[in-house]
Amino acid sequence: MLSEIRSQLSESQDRWKNKTSIPSSPSRKEGLNSIQKRLAELNSSADDWRRKVRKDVSPTRKPTQKVHPLEKQTLNYEKLLTPQPSKANTLHNIDSGLNTFFSATVPLTSVTKNEGELQKEEIDLDAIQPSQRLSTPRRLVPRPGRPARRKAGTDRLKAIDVDSVHCEEDLRDHLVIEELDDDMSTPVATSARKGLQSIENYDAAKSALKQADLVSPFPDVMLIRIMGEKKVDVRLVEPKGSSVHQHGCFVLVTPKRLFLYTGSESNILEKTKGAQMTTSIIQKKDLFCTAECVERVEGSAPAFFKTLGGDSSNSSFIRPAEPFENLAASANLILRVTDDYKIQSIVKGERPRFKIFQPNETLILDFGSEIYIWSGRNARKTSGRYAKEYVNKLIKCGLGCSEIFGCDMSVKRPEWVIVRRVFQGVQDVLFASKFADWETSEMKNLFKTPISTKQIPRRDPEQDAIDLAEKIRSFEHQLPVLVLEDYEFERQTKDVITEDIAFWVLQGEELEKIQKTNVLWSDECYVVRWQYRIQLSGVRRLKDGSEVERETGRQRIAYFYWLGKWTSPKLQGLCALKLSHMDKEKSPHVRQEQGAEHPVFLELFEGKLLIRDRNLNDHLFVIRGSLSSETTLEQIKKENPLRSHAVYLEAIANKPVTLHVGAHCSEVHVSSGLRMATLLVDLKLAASGEAIARVQGDNDTSIKWIIAKKRIKAPRMFRLFDFEAEEVQSNSFHPSGVAPFPHLQKELRDSVLIDAGEVLWLWSEVTPSTHVLETGLRYWDKRVGPCTVVEKRAEPPEFVALFQEWVEWPKEEITSPDSSPPRALNECLSERRRTFTPYQLRDRDSLPPGVDLSRLHKYLTEDDFEKEFGMSPKDFSGLPQWKQVRMRKDLGLF
Repeated sequence: MLSEIRSQLSESQDRWKNKTSIPSSPSRKEGLNSIQKRLAELNSSADDWRRKVRKDVSPTRKPTQKVHPLEKQTLNYEKLLTPQPSKANTLHNIDSGLNTFFSATVPLTSVTKNEGELQKEEIDLDAIQPSQRLSTPRRLVPRPGRPARRKAGTDRLKAIDVDSVHCEEDLRDHLVIEELDDDMSTPVATSARKGLQSIENYDAAKSALKQADLVSPFPDVMLIRIMGEKKVDVRLVEPKGSSVHQHGCFVLVTPKRLFLYTGSESNILEKTKGAQMTTSIIQKKDLFCTAECVERVEGSAPAFFKTLGGDSSNSSFIRPAEPFENLAASANLILRVTDDYKIQSIVKGERPRFKIFQPNETLILDFGSEIYIWSGRNARKTSGRYAKEYVNKLIKCGLGCSEIFGCDMSVKRPEWVIVRRVFQGVQDVLFASKFADWETSEMKNLFKTPISTKQIPRRDPEQDAIDLAEKIRSFEHQLPVLVLEDYEFERQTKDVITEDIAFWVLQGEELEKIQKTNVLWSDECYVVRWQYRIQLSGVRRLKDGSEVERETGRQRIAYFYWLGKWTSPKLQGLCALKLSHMDKEKSPHVRQEQGAEHPVFLELFEGKLLIRDRNLNDHLFVIRGSLSSETTLEQIKKENPLRSHAVYLEAIANKPVTLHVGAHCSEVHVSSGLRMATLLVDLKLAASGEAIARVQGDNDTSIKWIIAKKRIKAPRMFRLFDFEAEEVQSNSFHPSGVAPFPHLQKELRDSVLIDAGEVLWLWSEVTPSTHVLETGLRYWDKRVGPCTVVEKRAEPPEFVALFQEWVEWPKEEITSPDSSPPRALNECLSERRRTFTPYQLRDRDSLPPGVDLSRLHKYLTEDDFEKEFGMSPKDFSGLPQWKQVRMRKDLGLF
């Protein structure tokens, strides 16, 4: 058995030797050529490898001691020229052991065995050891780095050189510190850090947001001084009588009253600035002042000084030699909070300008008696906290400028000094007045008037009056037209079908739907939804050749919101806002005010609209409207006298309706009154039965009547400006002239002409100018009837009768306390055309009101003119304008 196995192994070994037999070696010449070719390829490969592999070693990896053989080894050409065994000679016998398969490198000399010779070694697995890892140099590719960053600057604005400002020593200079916090490790102040870490009660904040903040940040009494020769200085001073003197103007502001004190020695700039400030306070309700008018006082003024404590002015102020605004500017100090929370001085001892404000800045403005923290819209909140902390230290610092404020501030600021936080775009008039270029810098980009080199022609006053009068005569009263979705609605518009009308009334802050009604209350706001269709008739041809008339038109919706005369502006705005929220379809919205309703709105009530007033107990109503479809019954006061061209209805409980008919009313209003009497009976305001008619002139002395004399048609009203005019439009005006009251009293302002047919009224708030009188005379040229000039608060009953209701003008709205009685226009104009002596013109106190002070030379006689100017009026008018002005100034006639 063993012999068979040995024989098989020997046969197998013989077959293996035959397979692995190596052919005979090539000749020496062929081997030499092969070796040289291989050497050339080896050198070329080495050169390529040197180009790819970097010679420097990576700093992050320790270089190995073994050097690559292709870089440092010297080639042995004799050894290379020796014929090498083929690849088959390197094969190992499996019986020789596994150590030959795990060798790190196989030297060339290890394979120099004879052909067919195999080594037989025992396999020792325990002797196998791992070889050292082949050290191959890596190609180090540089990692792309980030682009170099520029060093960010810390200061965005250059600091103003404080050393260049020469001023006296200021006690506030030591407060300009590098940082406000002693903790240098954090840029946030300790107080600010505590505030950020505190816990807010957001529930309380949410409830507080629902209520308006009615707490005033200003003192109850503020006295503002206005002084200056070239640039007016506006500054808060101590609210005492000793602070007031005659060398300037003073504005006294309280929560409900506003005074303007004008000193006897004040100049025109101070008076103008005072008027501008008080007007702005009244219009904008600024400085938490709710006064409706300005009380202008001078001299002793008991009410003015009583508000200041009762002491009258006993100041011994002497105007300094230099301009006062320069002295007052020495107290100004403006600081800036830098990016690294330091305080930097930018303006000191100078009048500030508007350009210092930047949206990303926080400034501290110290004007002595007023300290402001101004923050731009992009400023950081942290800067505002730093500024507030610095201001708390600034208040405790004194100020050595007693001659400016009239009191001692050397120790600390008094209690009447105001400290405010203001933001960009939310400034008050007191803050804005500190900057002479405030308005111009803010509005210069909005209003840019191109400079015109065209010479302005000289105006002839007489010719201007003639042209303006001719223009007024050419006016045609525009009939009321309502445009809804590109469709024009006029009176009694045809082809309009009303499908539905719905009503809402504003209750509290919500609109509540109510049933259809024709009674509106004057202290409420209503919304009327009108659903209509415009009917368009046409002929349509069908496919079978027949023709059929078909109505077309889509469904449309419009909203009217009616505002009673006793509703507040807040309630009116709330009604419009709620309507916009309710209307999801975005239909047209039309505003309707009581007394000025559009005919389209009145036609929705089919001539049965009743307007009631909860403030009145007597049920006396007046008929309004030009047509029966527009008839409106409005409740009025019984104490007022009735107009002779109107019809009134009086409803008394358990009695029939009484109809008071004026002597000059139209038949349309009488028939409308009889029809509306049934409406009062239906509302149970009067007993049923036939209405009792009482005509003006009966023996009933309980009713007072006033007559609009010479009124033969509905009056037309024209408002006059300097060299322009416009007609005041009225929705109730009708070409037939039957409208009883086309205009309201509140439309009277400026100067107006009222043409009532055979009488012309010229009404003016103040004494009318000569140009207005000339225009009125030219307009009434070749017309028959009186032409009367009426001033405010001196209206005669004949003029009052033109209006439905007349309320006496409030005393605070008096613009001319010495109103002249009504006078004929020719009489007023003849007084303006009279001549005066040069002494009277220079003195100006003896001149009558209404004299044109800009053309005093026109009031000289020809002899006086030639004596004063040394030439005739004709030669003087030919001179250049600048020369005329200079000569008039030299003679005191400018």
